[in-house]
Amino acid sequence: MALSYWVDDTVDAVSAVLMADRIHNEYVTGASVGGVSEWVVTFPTKHFYTDVGAARSAAPFPRAYAMVGGQDAAPVDFVGTSWARTGQVIECILAIGGPGCESTAPAIATALNWAANVVTFEQWNDPTDQGSRILGSSLKFDISPDPFYGTPGDPFEGAARLTFWDEGGGTSTIGQQQLRPDISGRKLRGLPAQGFWIASYTNGQLTPGVLSNYSDAARHKTRRSMSPAN
Repeated sequence: MALSYWVDDTVDAVSAVLMADRIHNEYVTGASVGGVSEWVVTFPTKHFYTDVGAARSAAPFPRAYAMVGGQDAAPVDFVGTSWARTGQVIECILAIGGPGCESTAPAIATALNWAANVVTFEQWNDPTDQGSRILGSSLKFDISPDPFYGTPGDPFEGAARLTFWDEGGGTSTIGQQQLRPDISGRKLRGLPAQGFWIASYTNGQLTPGVLSNYSDAARHKTRRSMSPAN
C-alpha cells in the first residue's frame, strides 16, 4: 500500500522506508566456540527529529537531545526479549514504565541513546571505559541473557528481539513511537531502524597450538505495522 507525505515532511518519506516496530536477530556467546556477538542498531534519520536546538522532538522520536552521562543523547525506549535455541524465553528487558514482557523473569528498564548504538551480549563485566569486544564501541548497551527461576535452555546462544512500539505502552514512550501521519492519516509504527549482527568465533581444537578465527554478519529482520487512519 502506497503512502504519500506532505512536501514539508519529505524526511518522513525516507523514514517510512526504514520503519520497523521490532527487529530480530541471533546471538552466540558460548565459550566452547569462543563466541562474541554484537548488534549494530542505527536510526539513520534520527537527527532530523531530535535536533539539539529544538524545543521538542518530532514523531516518531519521543525525546529531543539532552545530556545523558555527560554526552548529548536522545533516548528511545524499547522492550527486549531473548530466547534459547530451544525456544524458551530467557530474559525480558522492559522499557521504563512500559508494558509487561513475555516472561516471568525480572524486567530491566533501559533505552538506546544514540543514532548509532552497539548492543553487546554477555559483556556486562567489561570495564566501563573499554569499548565493545568486536567493534570497540563505547556507545553500547549490554544484554546478558541469564536464565531466571530455573528456565531451561542454553542462555549463551539463541535469538533476541527489540520492540519499538507497543500499544499498551504504560507510562513509557514506547506507545508514542509512530511516524507522523501521511496525507491519508495512516501512521507507521516504531522507529526508522536498521543494522546487523556481527559475530566472532575462535576455535582452538582443529590443530594443536593454532587458533582458527571466524567472523560473520547478518542483517536484522524487521517487522512493519501501521495504525489506520483516524
